[in-house]
Amino acid sequence: MQSRQFAHGIRGRQRGIALMLLMLLAIVTASAIFVAALGQPGTRNALQEQERTLQALQLAKEALIAYAANQNIPGRLPCPENTLLIGTSTEGSALGGCTLPAIGRLPWRTLNLGDLRDAYGERLWYAISPGFRLAPINSETQAQLTVDGVPNTAVAIIFSPGPALPGQTRPTTAPVQPAPDANYLTWVANYLDLSNKDGDASFVSIGQAGQFNDRLMPVTAAELFRVVERRVLSDVAWALKEYFDCGSGSMDWDGSCIAGAPNNFYPRPANFSSTQCLGTATINAGNCMDNPGITEGRIPADPTVGWGLSSLLQRNATLTTVWVRGVDFGATNWFQRNGWRELVYYSVDAACTTPTCVSGNIALTDPAFAPKLNKVVLVSAGAALSGQLRAANADKTTESNYLEGENVSPLDNAFAASPPVGVSYNDITRGIP
Repeated sequence: MQSRQFAHGIRGRQRGIALMLLMLLAIVTASAIFVAALGQPGTRNALQEQERTLQALQLAKEALIAYAANQNIPGRLPCPENTLLIGTSTEGSALGGCTLPAIGRLPWRTLNLGDLRDAYGERLWYAISPGFRLAPINSETQAQLTVDGVPNTAVAIIFSPGPALPGQTRPTTAPVQPAPDANYLTWVANYLDLSNKDGDASFVSIGQAGQFNDRLMPVTAAELFRVVERRVLSDVAWALKEYFDCGSGSMDWDGSCIAGAPNNFYPRPANFSSTQCLGTATINAGNCMDNPGITEGRIPADPTVGWGLSSLLQRNATLTTVWVRGVDFGATNWFQRNGWRELVYYSVDAACTTPTCVSGNIALTDPAFAPKLNKVVLVSAGAALSGQLRAANADKTTESNYLEGENVSPLDNAFAASPPVGVSYNDITRGIP
């Protein structure tokens, strides 16, 4: 009965999340229309124009992060706009592929933004860092765009080009962009200024008056993955519930089993000290298995009762199709292929590793709320902080190189949902009650 109540609860939450996403898209679209309407040249003063442009840049940034968080490879960013489509009914759509770093106009249609413009009526521009198109992409993927001489500043940059400066013309057509060749960069130079126009990975936010009026909105890796990691934990929690409720079958959007019979238990973790769980390649059968003697570690790739082909948590890293939440995303097993198994910590109540599981006793605390008890707690470790090493296997099998504060205290059935005072912290947590 309790399991069904949870299923009903998770169905409600999924519906709630879906409604929230729909509301967000509606707000983003409405705001884009509003900002685009404002973004026409007129008699506004400079302060008003700066505010309108900032609104457009911030809206584009939020839409870009939301887009990346919802991709089949979480964190994957779109290419710039396909210039062949300018002037057509599909203008604003992204290129299907691009050489990185890439710069071009923001693919506003792909981002569901509407024809978003700055306060001067100009469409926004966009640069994407290497590393954010193909697997592996995870919270350790490093930003490679330099801003004002500071390397690794941004995974993406959104630009307002501002009004044309002396010597710049703004044609209505654009050259094809198979790569940033001379013709393409000449077109870019009619919109962006100084080193922002040369097609490399270095950009500037300041310049001499009369020669520079670009406005930049960088997207940092921390800003991107703060959202992406929550999506990852959401899908991992769903896959674990699929294992609990549907066994080797798959679970539909409403929490009902498409196939399979319930296990009524969660697998035990794989030992965190096992090097078998590391990497992005397919893990051999019999490796990275559940350990009967532990309750905290990594998510096993090959538990004694297997995941089944429906689960994204399986050990496969090939292009085999995976069903996630009852939908064939063709997701290519992104969890293993992108190295998330190394970065997600898994704790399960010992009582819930058997079919007698009724309730959990793992506390997830937050100073703003009463502690909540869970059957499972997941922690996404985020990028390595100062002092955390993850280069060698010995580093990767040490919990303190991934977790912080209360979360690094083993076997105490307690985790923290928010940063402790005075502790450098970037863990993100999620519980399954």
